[in-house]
Amino acid sequence: MAIRGAGTVAAQRAAAAHTAARAIPAATKLALFGQAGVVVVDSVTEVVGLLAALSWQPLPAGERVVVVSNAGGAAVLGAEACARHGLKPPELSADTVAGLRRLLPEHATVGNPLDTSAAVTAETFAACVSAVLADDAVDAVMPAGVPTGVGDPLAALKPSGQGKPVLAVRLGQLESVTAHAGIPCYGDVEEAAVIMAKLAARSLWLKKAEGTVPDLDGIDLVTAAHLVDEFLVAHPDGGWLSRKVSEDFVDCFGIRCTGRRFGDRELIVRAQIDETFGPVIVLGLGGLDEALLDDRVTALCPLTTAGVDGLMDGLRWAHLLFGGGDGAVDKAAVRDLLLRVSRMVESLPEIVDVDLDPVLASSEGAAVSAARVLVRRRPHSDPYLRALR
Repeated sequence: MAIRGAGTVAAQRAAAAHTAARAIPAATKLALFGQAGVVVVDSVTEVVGLLAALSWQPLPAGERVVVVSNAGGAAVLGAEACARHGLKPPELSADTVAGLRRLLPEHATVGNPLDTSAAVTAETFAACVSAVLADDAVDAVMPAGVPTGVGDPLAALKPSGQGKPVLAVRLGQLESVTAHAGIPCYGDVEEAAVIMAKLAARSLWLKKAEGTVPDLDGIDLVTAAHLVDEFLVAHPDGGWLSRKVSEDFVDCFGIRCTGRRFGDRELIVRAQIDETFGPVIVLGLGGLDEALLDDRVTALCPLTTAGVDGLMDGLRWAHLLFGGGDGAVDKAAVRDLLLRVSRMVESLPEIVDVDLDPVLASSEGAAVSAARVLVRRRPHSDPYLRALR
């Protein structure tokens, strides 16, 4: 677990004054944490809340969460908080709905979120939570209770016993998190949703295939190294290769350069050397999409077969870019290009920056319209630095 910090200029200045260490870009840190399975939090309060959930509850099998509340407002707030943090609202099965209707008064709202109404007892509320947990379409439940004249709706809650987490919310509770029969109980639906999303992310990371660094054909390292050495002989301090030499260089790694075609989507691919973590690769939307959406993701090299898919799927608009509908681009071609750029910066330590902008992608493939390569004499990096994948 790591607390996110030094994301602003003022915080970076304070961190540098305290540690004398160079501030690492936030995107690079998040890429490292994501690939290493480190859970990132934003406050000490969140640390305590997450530790409570990890200590007292199992991890969910997925991201499908149902909010159960005895107050309509809390139900809506809980559902919105879950959606905001990437959790999915599953549809309850017909059998579950029928069972809930037998438990609840007619004016209750049976669905997701589930509003039991304020008239139910703690025992009925707990029975509703158990019924929802038993649904195969549900991975976790977030009961949100407001004390009423009938009593505390959370009083009869018990651990599920089904390997599914329950994170409760008692609105109005002064403490950020307390324990109730082994169930963490938070004071706000937002905090519970944040913690639940991190549990789901942790579960998905543990299931993720490790992947391998694939063999790539069509790579000519001898010619690539010759182009770099020839430039550095003429320019000992390094610099940007000319456009023609840059195109020849990327061609040595099987990346073709071409002119713009109507209908191509523009992407940005960039690889740079971080002095602490080694090569870092960035994928983003380009052109007008970049100006409107500002959608970029970062990963550490070397990219594996699983890592490159995680990088592409990390784009917020990946479902539209690679979704298979009209205008979708060839995902396999983009995957191959990213793997080749990764191999490029791994193979030659003199490569400091590779800027492919734009990359033209369509349903027919992916090619580079403009390439720039920055080279500089650098020592070979620590062979153990990139052991993390």
